[in-house]
Amino acid sequence: MKKNQKPFLKILWGLFYALFLPGFCFAAPSRVVSLLPSHTEILRALKMESMLIGVSSGESKEVMPSVPRVGGMKPNWELLVSLEPDIILGDVSHRAYQKTFQRLKLPIVYLSATRAQSIEDVFELVKEMAHLMNCSDRAHDLLLIYKKKLNQLQAQAPSLPVCRVYFEIWPKPLQACGPASLQGHLIKRMRSVNILPDSNNHMPLISLEYVADQAPDIILHTGVVTSEQIAKRPGWGKIPAVQKGHVYQVDQDKFTRASLRIIDAWAQLIAIVEAYDK
Repeated sequence: MKKNQKPFLKILWGLFYALFLPGFCFAAPSRVVSLLPSHTEILRALKMESMLIGVSSGESKEVMPSVPRVGGMKPNWELLVSLEPDIILGDVSHRAYQKTFQRLKLPIVYLSATRAQSIEDVFELVKEMAHLMNCSDRAHDLLLIYKKKLNQLQAQAPSLPVCRVYFEIWPKPLQACGPASLQGHLIKRMRSVNILPDSNNHMPLISLEYVADQAPDIILHTGVVTSEQIAKRPGWGKIPAVQKGHVYQVDQDKFTRASLRIIDAWAQLIAIVEAYDK
């Protein structure tokens, strides 16, 4: 495709074939922008990173350092327009800017990454992105590998101790992963108990007193503050997780992104719970 060809026409044709002619093979977009690090991780897992001409500003400097950063939840509009993408892989949260995308004729697809609530949701996201990139066969083979890993981990779950778990996502204001979140799904999947009540709010704000009263056996956090700082909070010295040294920093990217590394996150969580019983 010539660079000056209207990119939105190409993606409209691609989506038409994807929706109405699933057996039809259409050319993969060659100029792709990813607005979420999780999307970039999936594309890299699919070996499609060479198509990326722009990635989220949330990416680390080590990831594709020569590729322009185009913003994230709030896009850099001028840069996006100048890149002339065939397709922009966005999130459902980007619908807030739908009129701007339309006005600038930017060809965006809204994917449900931030609404993923299970490992199976992540698998569906991989298949959806692979379909857009015309590499569904590659995704099929890749998912077979990860489903095998998932089944191996799932076999360990019945033998795990049942623990009360608190997963802190942010310290000020205090915010934690509820049962409806992707992280909450990982906790439930291994038969442990999330100390937060059921709610549609994936990551509600809570109080120090609430956590202390719930007395979790295990505390997980993403390293915004240290485990030592968490243990010294007022009233938290009596919490079993603090008393027994079960306060763990986990890899933020693995645990918070809807990508295939969520399997690695679950493996790490299983290892933590196994250690609790020793």
